[in-house]
Amino acid sequence: MKSILKSKKKLLLVVMLMMITLTGCTVPRDRSGKTYVKSIITLKEETVEKKIVSTDYNEEVKKEYKDLKDTDLITLKPTSFGDMMDEGWFEGLIVFPIAQLINLVAGFTDGGIGIIAATLLIQLLIFLFSIKSQVASQRMQTLQPELNRIQAKYAGKNDERSS
Repeated sequence: MKSILKSKKKLLLVVMLMMITLTGCTVPRDRSGKTYVKSIITLKEETVEKKIVSTDYNEEVKKEYKDLKDTDLITLKPTSFGDMMDEGWFEGLIVFPIAQLINLVAGFTDGGIGIIAATLLIQLLIFLFSIKSQVASQRMQTLQPELNRIQAKYAGKNDERSS
């Protein structure tokens, strides 16, 4: 029973850390639901119509795209690791690799499959990091009856001659 509670505590801790980490993410959309044009992460050069992205969220971006009509195309350059690190450590170390994996898989299928593949890979990594502690915990559980027997044998004895 204690082992189950310990594993639940670990799971709860991981979930809480993920929640804290994910709250560090910024929202890449405006109130209308359009994605900010500078928040789009791409593997290769892409073009999008101006009407499907938000270009009026800060003065620099407004100025860059002010002369374009809604039907005009905007060319997005591939996103580099350096670009993401300029946004912050979280975007560079966490968001960028996951987004690139999703983009890579989505290039062959669609975005949903990319998200599933990224989720499975993350779960595999978590499993690989936690399996060693799981095995050690199970070994301790099998040794527990022997440890209890030894502790009961020497209960109340605290000198070296008792052994």
